[in-house]
Amino acid sequence: MAPGDSIQASWQEKTLVSTTVKKINSFNIVSGTSMASPHVAGVAALLKGANPDWSPAVIRSAIMTTAKLFDNLQNPIQEWGTNQTASPLAMGAGLVDPNQALDPGLVYDLDAQDYVNFLCGLNLSMHELHAIT
Repeated sequence: MAPGDSIQASWQEKTLVSTTVKKINSFNIVSGTSMASPHVAGVAALLKGANPDWSPAVIRSAIMTTAKLFDNLQNPIQEWGTNQTASPLAMGAGLVDPNQALDPGLVYDLDAQDYVNFLCGLNLSMHELHAIT
């Protein structure tokens, strides 16, 4: 749900950067694909705070169904390093819009049995099904 390229993240002042040198930075920033997950987790936490009765599936659905296919300049999202429009495999659902996700309209809710039913439809062996569930 959270692919990303060059996602920026920073951490608070006076955080211990190195335990061997005992160096403390007043500010630091990192960039990378793994920074997308904490950003989306933060959006999910905000949605759960605003809607305590929402299940994890509803929160995921709200984020994904309200994501934008265009960047902040209203251009199609491009695959990093190219001038080509990103495929769904490259961009996931799109650019997260936390404000829109607060009032998403139609959402899809699932429970554990729905996931089990999906797995059963994949014709997995009993060993594989037990390993997953």
